[in-house]
Formats: sequence, C-alpha cells, structure tokens
Amino acid sequence: MGNCPQCELVVCQMGNWHITYCITFPIRILLKQLSNSLMTTKHLHALNTFKPYAVFYRTGGQIEKFYFLNGWGASVANHDGSYGGSEGLYELAEINPNGHIVDDSIKGYLTFAEVDCYLREISEY
Repeated sequence: MGNCPQCELVVCQMGNWHITYCITFPIRILLKQLSNSLMTTKHLHALNTFKPYAVFYRTGGQIEKFYFLNGWGASVANHDGSYGGSEGLYELAEINPNGHIVDDSIKGYLTFAEVDCYLREISEY
C-alpha cells in the first residue's frame, strides 16, 4: 500500500485482524484535539435537581417540602424518626393537589438517587 503525503496510515489490530486505513490531515488534527480533550479529567458532582420551598429541622435531620407546577408535591424526610433516617436514608411521601399526603405513597429507606427519581416522576404527573 502506497503512502499518501496528505494522510497518515493507521494500523488497528482486533484479535487476528489487522486493519490499515488512511486518516487525512484535517481529520488527524481533529482526532488529536479530541484525544487531548479526553485526557483532561473533569469531576462531576451530583446536583439537586429540585429545590425545596421549605425546610423544617428535626432531631437528627430535616424535612424538605417540594411543590411542582402540576399541583402535586412531596415531603422528603431524613431524621431520627423517619424510615431509614438513622441509617442516612430518606423517606418520601407524595402530596396531592389538595395538600394531603397520599397514604399509600409513603416510601422509606430510599437513597438520594431514588428520591430524585421519585421527585421527577411526581413532577411529571
């Protein structure tokens, strides 16, 4: 295979296969820039997707109240008296548009990610 002055031959090995292909100059520069940007490390931190409208402090933690545009809301608790609070987990209860807790909606022993997922679900009713 002949060499082209405008490209770079690259050999890729996958198992017993050897693939040779040509990368033209502009693409080679883009790939180099991409590989340089991928080498930098970025630390991503989880952010609260939803912000509470009220926070009530209790012994060993707090209760956060959420209200969504669809009229529904939620109460998220993490304190000594909540389900899972002493273990660092959360309790969540849905609040209907009339402002009442939906009894069969109370969930305990939830992780932060599970709470975030439930809040998103409630906000999309």
